[in-house]
Amino acid sequence: MQLAVTQNERELRDQAVARILSLDVAEHDALCSKDPEVAALRPLMRDLIPADFPGVTRWFLPVAPEMPEAGAGRFAAYLSRLEAGATVSASGPVRSAYVLKVVLTGAVRFEGRTLTAGDWLWVPTDRPYAFTAGDLGAVLFSALPCVAPEPDASDGAGPALDGLGTSLLSRAARGFVTSRDPGVDAAVRDLAGLGRATGLGDFAERADGVAHRFLPFAPPMPQAPRGSGRFFVWQSLLEPGTRVPRHSHELERLADYKVVISGSLLCAGRELTAGDWLWAPAGESYEFTAGETGALLVAGWPYN
Repeated sequence: MQLAVTQNERELRDQAVARILSLDVAEHDALCSKDPEVAALRPLMRDLIPADFPGVTRWFLPVAPEMPEAGAGRFAAYLSRLEAGATVSASGPVRSAYVLKVVLTGAVRFEGRTLTAGDWLWVPTDRPYAFTAGDLGAVLFSALPCVAPEPDASDGAGPALDGLGTSLLSRAARGFVTSRDPGVDAAVRDLAGLGRATGLGDFAERADGVAHRFLPFAPPMPQAPRGSGRFFVWQSLLEPGTRVPRHSHELERLADYKVVISGSLLCAGRELTAGDWLWAPAGESYEFTAGETGALLVAGWPYN
């Protein structure tokens, strides 16, 4: 089924943006889920835009930046594995609208706070940051909402991505894909040079004990019928056995993505567990069911 775009749905999203912007928290400094002021906002963020299906509760992050016009950048994402005690630092600017990081397993220390599975960090483009993995290391999901090309240069990512031909990257640009699809692991390993080939790798932090794997999609900013788009991100808690039937979203101009933090999803005949992901380009329909222990996800509309 396709979720019909109603005036009410557009109004809900406009109201959500207005609510988030009125909080005025994302314009000043880095945010993390353990900040007292962020924790205090959590009740206000619950189902800010209601989920379409029973058994699903969503908590939106208090951020909704406006994305640039078509051709001004690309969405990118990667998984990072940090060895115990590994320290990651970045001094910017990173030529992305912002950087989002979500802890999937393990723990990291950030400015006196310990972030564990499900915690997140949101960093403005020109803000230096550093964090250190705990005694058991950590796995993080990172999203760069809009990686811009070098100033005074064309977006070199386009030819490089096109040059990958019928690779998984090309397939993911056209249709639904999950981290458990046959051949994905091998294809992502083959894309170890993706960051270098596209220039995206310049934005993944380099440090001893840190390894990155880019997710196999890097779509450009799309055309937006109303002149601009917003980046939404949230966490979803699904009750055990919750079924989300096949559907697509008309308002999403780039894609829906979901990354499993804990629990599991059954999707396309595959079980997705912690660290697994799914990617549904705009207009692509998909369905999934939460496993017997439910699921906690981080999810987003990069541009809508």
